[in-house]
This record gives sequence, structure tokens and C-alpha cells, in this order.
Amino acid sequence: MLKFKLMPQAKAFAIMLFAFAVVSSALPPSVIGGGRNGLRVTAYNYSDLNGVEWPDLRPWRTRSGASLCDRTTVDTVDHDWGGGAVLGCQADDVALNYVGFIRVRRTGTYTFSTRSDDGFVLTIGRETVIDDWEEQSVLTYNATGEIRLRAGMRYRFEIWYYENGGVAVSELYVSRNGGAVELLPSEWLFQR
Repeated sequence: MLKFKLMPQAKAFAIMLFAFAVVSSALPPSVIGGGRNGLRVTAYNYSDLNGVEWPDLRPWRTRSGASLCDRTTVDTVDHDWGGGAVLGCQADDVALNYVGFIRVRRTGTYTFSTRSDDGFVLTIGRETVIDDWEEQSVLTYNATGEIRLRAGMRYRFEIWYYENGGVAVSELYVSRNGGAVELLPSEWLFQR
């Protein structure tokens, strides 16, 4: 067996390093790293759709007729603006783009469900999980989609949402392996 004699400073450093490893292994991933929690949101007002109906307009392909309204961050996707202004923009003809990353703590099949009025598209990684880009009223869950996610893996996370008129709602729920449905936890979402 090899024996090493450590100088007092090296010994203190080794103890600190060991203590950090023990403490950080007990912390949730959001504390260890991954960027600030939440999602970046860019909001666009649409003043003229040039005769195109919202279900035919895909703002991730073109922003024709759009003007930047606001950029902000949100903890999670839990918005019910009623008939009022959407994120401080106009009340109707608004599109939001939520962007960030998602990291779950347990590997499994995750079912995402929306409550939205109107359209909602969710992409995780390169997979479109929900494509519910249509004019609609709020239901218990307007649309659902499943994806398998691995614990600790960071996946790109993007939502496009639009409000055409009337009530404006954008909410996202999740369940794991058929379990209870809950609002998407903010500690799973990161801006970078």
C-alpha cells in the first residue's frame, strides 16, 4: 500500500473537495448548474395577417406581419390572461415563443398536456411532442403527447403559442409513467 504525506494546505484542500462532492451530490440539479431556472419568452404582436388564418400561419417559419412586443422570462408555463393583454402585449393576435431546456430527475415516459386558447406547439429535443395549432376554447386538457426522457439529460425545450381572440390561456402539465398530472415544475426548466 502506498502512503503519501500531504502538506497541511493540500490536506485542507482535499477535505474541502470531499465535502463539496458530498454536499453537491445531495443538491438538486438546478442548484449544481445548468443556468438560471425558467424559460425565455419572446412575444410578438400581429397587426396584419394579410388574409392568412392563424392555423395556417406558422410563426417559426415566418414572422411576416409581426412586431416584437416584449422579451421576458417565466418560471413555468402557467398563464391565464382572461380577455386581457397577453404578457403586456395586445389582447388578440399575439404569438409567444418560450425557449430553454428541460432536465428531469427520473428516467421515464412523460406525458405533456396543454390547456390552451388558442394554438400550442411543444418541441423537446428534435421531437414535436404536441402539435395543437388551431383555434380552440380551453378544455381540461386540449392536447397531450408523450416522450421518453432520461434523468439528468438536458433537452432543448420550445413552445410556440398563439392567441387569436377572446380568452387567452397557455398552461402546460406533465405526468410521469402514467402518474398524477401536475403543472410543469419550474425546477425542471433552464434558460441555458
